[in-house]
Amino acid sequence: MLNKTLGTLSHSLLGAVLISTLCQLAYADTGSYFIHKDWELACDNTGMCRAAGYQSDAQFGQPVSLLISRPAGAGGAVLTQLQIEEDLVQNMEANLSVGATSLGRVTFDAHKSTAKLSSAQSTQLLKALVGAEDIRLTTQAQQWQISTAGANAVLLKMDDIQKRVNTPNAIYQKGNQSEQNVLQPKAIPKIGITGYRPAVASHFAVDSKNAHQLFKKLKAKTDEQDCPNLYEARFFEDDRVSVYPLNAEQVVVQVPCWRGAYNEGLGYWVMDKALQKIQQQVTTSGSSFSEAQIFSEQKGRGIADCGIRSEWAWNGKAFVLSYQAQSQQCKGFAGGAWNLPTYVAIVARTD
Repeated sequence: MLNKTLGTLSHSLLGAVLISTLCQLAYADTGSYFIHKDWELACDNTGMCRAAGYQSDAQFGQPVSLLISRPAGAGGAVLTQLQIEEDLVQNMEANLSVGATSLGRVTFDAHKSTAKLSSAQSTQLLKALVGAEDIRLTTQAQQWQISTAGANAVLLKMDDIQKRVNTPNAIYQKGNQSEQNVLQPKAIPKIGITGYRPAVASHFAVDSKNAHQLFKKLKAKTDEQDCPNLYEARFFEDDRVSVYPLNAEQVVVQVPCWRGAYNEGLGYWVMDKALQKIQQQVTTSGSSFSEAQIFSEQKGRGIADCGIRSEWAWNGKAFVLSYQAQSQQCKGFAGGAWNLPTYVAIVARTD
């Protein structure tokens, strides 16, 4: 019903409806993610936005993706790139067209299977997206088609987050308003890993006395749905509790919390070295700990497919978020076509 109604609306009214009905995620310091049909959008904490579109599900066997990137700030330049899922032995040229109009040739790098569009090609391509025209790549041997389904909603969301709606520099809903109120870019935060003094880690069986004593303390601060193994003890035979020293007084404890069809989640808690007091629960969906950083990679649909990636770094007092990215539309690209972060930071050892 919504699609039928939208089809009868004018371009400007459609924009207003999309803002109110589809653009529900407000920009925040931790960024935002938005998905609609064959398109998705990730805007990070600096104000950089990346929109990615793919082929329709009906053309699943020919993976192609278009990435549109723009930093925050007045006059922020738009960068467009294409990617195909092909093992290229050498650089490959393809013709890019919208509708019946050719936009010229694009060259795909053999190492990355990506191609950058010229400024003129980018301008014409964005107009084609807004107008829902066919976008195709063709060679003598193959053809790829980028879906426009969901593009308008995602591009409007990008304009909305960066506060460009009704300005001349908007992608979807252009107007004559000044750019003086557009979202200003923020500096990438810096996280200094300080006070980290690694030592030999200890490991003990999940059915040991030490583990049972620890689990009692962890259950007091952890919900059952977040770490069911603490309550149900559905461990594997080789599961272990690991304790990694952070410094002379603090450790990070690692416990297998849950398992699914394609994923597993490790819980991480900062405690005193005597394992008596919980100082911080970092995550119950972690994957590994290394050099004062905790990493989490959770797949959305299966092995080597898309999902959510998060990282935390030790700043001397606590673990703080240092990176987060997600993609729900791999569409044939193993691990995802693009890096779509919603939070970025610079992490470095400071001592």
